[in-house]
Amino acid sequence: NRFVVVEVLEYQSQIERAKEAATFFFTNLAEDNGILNQEEHVRLDTLVDSSSVGRDPCFTNIATHNQHSTTNVDPAVGGAVGYQNVAKENKEPQNQPMSWIQVELCVLRLAAQETDLLLILSTPVGSPPDVTPSPKAKEKQSSFSDTFSRIVSTFTIQDWSLFG
Repeated sequence: NRFVVVEVLEYQSQIERAKEAATFFFTNLAEDNGILNQEEHVRLDTLVDSSSVGRDPCFTNIATHNQHSTTNVDPAVGGAVGYQNVAKENKEPQNQPMSWIQVELCVLRLAAQETDLLLILSTPVGSPPDVTPSPKAKEKQSSFSDTFSRIVSTFTIQDWSLFG
């Protein structure tokens, strides 16, 4: 019951670092999932960005595979892993049973194309490994699943003309 989502979004120029972009989009996804009280229902565990991705096997290839041929600039890459307690349906979530999902997110920041590209894998879980919300996300070498690592490390933009 895993769900893979690829989103092509407008570049968020007010966000400078890829790690901050990963946090922004993780929080934005929680809001889109109808989570009103993020302190109780959202837990962000791991953040990585371009400075740490070389050490993270999940991000070994994504930056170099997606270097634009004319700009020769590696895109900034950010990632996040966490948990969200979501309602089965987004309509009136406060009146529905909630269930935890693990969210793995990668943001590929394509400034020259004015695009933030998201890769998201959501997996239903019974509960997060530790139900106490972490006050601040930790930087780890890798908390990404093997499935998400394969998705991210093999993702390649084949046709750059799609970005105008």
